[in-house]
Amino acid sequence: MLLVRIITYIKGFVRISVAGRFTERFLNICMNRNIYVWDIKPHDKETMHLNMTIKGFKKIPPIAYKSRTRVRVISRHGLPFFVNKYKKRKVFLISGTVAIALLVYITSFVWVIDVEGNEKVKTETIIEALEDNGFKTGIIRYGNDISTLQNKMMLSIDELSWFWVEIKGTRAIVKVKEKTPIPQIVDRHIPCNIVASNSGVITEINATYGEKLVKIGDVVKKGDLLIGGISNTKYDGIHYLHSSGVVKARTYHKKASDYPLVKEVFSKTGKKISKKTINFFGFRVKLYSRENSPYEYSEKEERKSYVTLGKNYVLPVGVDSIDYYELDRSEIPLTLDQVTETGKNELSLFLDENLPEGTVVVNKTHSAKNVDEKTVRVEVSYECIEQIGVEVPIEIN
Repeated sequence: MLLVRIITYIKGFVRISVAGRFTERFLNICMNRNIYVWDIKPHDKETMHLNMTIKGFKKIPPIAYKSRTRVRVISRHGLPFFVNKYKKRKVFLISGTVAIALLVYITSFVWVIDVEGNEKVKTETIIEALEDNGFKTGIIRYGNDISTLQNKMMLSIDELSWFWVEIKGTRAIVKVKEKTPIPQIVDRHIPCNIVASNSGVITEINATYGEKLVKIGDVVKKGDLLIGGISNTKYDGIHYLHSSGVVKARTYHKKASDYPLVKEVFSKTGKKISKKTINFFGFRVKLYSRENSPYEYSEKEERKSYVTLGKNYVLPVGVDSIDYYELDRSEIPLTLDQVTETGKNELSLFLDENLPEGTVVVNKTHSAKNVDEKTVRVEVSYECIEQIGVEVPIEIN
């Protein structure tokens, strides 16, 4: 769209008024004769305004006569009229031409790289790999071999399953897909035992292969042998097996933490200081000397403002701003119930996120007690039923 506007401006166009009872017929004839018109707006019942190229405008006298309409030029736009107006001012004209040429040259390069689709692989990792393979900001945006770049990037980052680059204006949009982890294939020829991954009371044991070494109701500790992978009989001797089975136990997970009996509250005072950095094609000039915030308590906000020519034409010329807002600190006393509720919610969330997959919580309890006058210790305990059997290879000497 921006390119079309630039071409239209270079060729020049006029905005005209078409008046009469048959304005629609005027438009139909223009369309049939391939005369390009745009930005059509009705002015009143028998008048409309529209844009038309200079070349098309020269063809409309017979069309106006045939459609019984009156055509009047409202305004003239574009480079031809600009040159005609300022043709006596050669210096100004040359400067304008140079500026346009420079703008066209600058917009021939990629200045911004955006990465989409990555979750586990960091954006910085992908940008560094692109630079190692010759694609970086400042590269010309024409003639890039995307297919070759794709192959190089797939070899550079093993976690990617798909990679593509789409260049729009001065912006390169990198789209990636990450690999789905392949389920681990169990080698049944490797002998192993089933041992406890956590301490608890056995509630269920089902040995599909191997020898049961515990029974329901037994108390086991982390690392205890549950299903053995060594068989020793007087007839067959010693055999090593790949034990398998399900062993579930009643387990307990606890988490405790200390919480203050006061809550810190920060509010803006209205004071602010801004630190600005001028960015000009990669050259950064800081307009400040002190790096950190001048306030004891502050809130930091970063902003970037760059020159843009539409959505996809971003130039590396602009200002980076860091705003520090002064904050006033105050303390609000809390009751034991308020602190307990906050601690219970935070600790429960932590336990929920760290429980082994498939664990069923059968009971939740919590407690709170004062450590001193300013601190409360909150503890949350989960009673669970979980699969505690894990495979451990047998080392054979």
